[in-house]
Amino acid sequence: YESYINHSNSTNDLTFYVNQGNNSRYLRLKSSTGNAEIGAGNLVLGSGYGVDFSATGNSNGSTNSELFDDYEEGQFTPSFGGGISASSYYNQYGFYTKIGREVFLYVYLRANSATTSSANVTITNLPYTCNSTTGHEGGGYITYTNGFFGTTVDNEHFHPMPWISLGTSYAVFHTPADGNNITGSDTVPGNKYCIFHMRYVN
Repeated sequence: YESYINHSNSTNDLTFYVNQGNNSRYLRLKSSTGNAEIGAGNLVLGSGYGVDFSATGNSNGSTNSELFDDYEEGQFTPSFGGGISASSYYNQYGFYTKIGREVFLYVYLRANSATTSSANVTITNLPYTCNSTTGHEGGGYITYTNGFFGTTVDNEHFHPMPWISLGTSYAVFHTPADGNNITGSDTVPGNKYCIFHMRYVN
């Protein structure tokens, strides 16, 4: 036999073995806990399916879904788009985690040298497009910079806030006082760090 089902008289566990039980590839139903345990391997679900939490209590708000059907983590290559033209990069990293519809990302950019214009600064090549439903815009915060947005604390563009608009896959920066976008002319991008986190809904 290649596979078999085993019942333990001592624990009342029920175990499904493959490869004649010669490795840890098994599915075990634990009598003591009610849990299902998997040996060496993953639980692989078909596309569009997941873990259904509909048996749990709901919030006081309106519930749209209780199916956890997506998880992903990886890397992407962010770039300066409008407002800044980089000749090359010292650092050009992007990391993301997607949990359900929520996208969390980390951007780490530093150009060798760059030229600027009066166009809005954009960070392109984000891994997912923001949802187009009203109220689903994304935002974030700067974690480190060393003069990328200038050195005058009193200037509004010294306090940028990352933002991603509905239906887009790029980030902009706006000022907290008036919400205006920061342009390339407001920055000093040559050999300066632009490091930030963002969260948005796909």
